[in-house]
Amino acid sequence: MPGQPKLNALAAAVEEAGGDAVVFDRIADGAYLTEVAEEWDVSSQLMRKWIRLTPERRKAYEAAKRDSGDALVEAAGEVLDNASVLSSQHIAKARAQSGFKTWLAGKRDREQYGDDAAQVNLNVNLNSLHLEALRSRARVVELETHDEDDSLLDSAGQGVLGPSPD
Repeated sequence: MPGQPKLNALAAAVEEAGGDAVVFDRIADGAYLTEVAEEWDVSSQLMRKWIRLTPERRKAYEAAKRDSGDALVEAAGEVLDNASVLSSQHIAKARAQSGFKTWLAGKRDREQYGDDAAQVNLNVNLNSLHLEALRSRARVVELETHDEDDSLLDSAGQGVLGPSPD
């Protein structure tokens, strides 16, 4: 990556520290990407650019975010456990911090911690479907009957079997 000294320096530092897994393990432990970037003394934008350089890193990052759900929920519990009961402000702050971590866990690992609202509810009324099928069938039979009647007429509009009694 010539011409990108900061990105090259980050890539070299990560390799020297043990490879990509070092970064993604921190994220899986619940660290925010901005925290990880600060630990590597780079901007979060540069860290994101480094992640997007290869498909393997993108997949590893997504997997680390999913795995971080457990760590975030545990951290939310610790915030509540360690909350000071000195004032309602302390309790409100702890509740908000815990709620945010739980919300983030739901975004990162939807399968385990996501809201059930994302599920689709489908109501099927079998009676109305059956009735609609019967109506549709009746229309088809009616059309077939008219087609058969028309085929019994010759080009002059006279019935093939003879003139109509009308």
